[in-house]
Amino acid sequence: MYLLEHSFSETVNDGDISDESFLLGIFSTMEKAEEAILHYKTQPGFKDYPDGFTIVGFKVDEHFCNDDIILPKGVTNIKGYMDDSENAEVAKEYPVFLLQHYVEYDEGGSTCEETRNLGIYSSWEKGIQAKTHYKAMKGFKDLPDACFYLEGWKPDEDKEWTEGFVTVDDDEPSGE
Repeated sequence: MYLLEHSFSETVNDGDISDESFLLGIFSTMEKAEEAILHYKTQPGFKDYPDGFTIVGFKVDEHFCNDDIILPKGVTNIKGYMDDSENAEVAKEYPVFLLQHYVEYDEGGSTCEETRNLGIYSSWEKGIQAKTHYKAMKGFKDLPDACFYLEGWKPDEDKEWTEGFVTVDDDEPSGE
């Protein structure tokens, strides 16, 4: 399986760098992921950052991330917002499941966030087993369960952000 993402950085009006990342879809072949990029490059936002596409290959039912998660010292207000409980009810509709880890924390007066794609699994049950595997690892085990998110996907069908995106420049007045 091939996961397609788009990332870019921009300077916001306060001079800080804002890093943005979009998960666009999961594809059964590299060729289908590359075809999707051709579409996205014509869409608002994506066409402004044409070099931001990344395709990552995953072996189904294998753990992708083998590193511990280590947050900077002194971070506070660690949170996870994910709730995948309702996804279990519709799990039979999907052939694969993406397990992600998302954490938000405060560091030096700024809110930071990190997302990791942990693996693609062939069943809900295997995704839950993977979640248990990661939860036992150093760093992950100290973070809330709500940082893990398991979601069903239909490769080559489910796609996100297909009509592009816009960025907001606070220096420009809002138009009508």
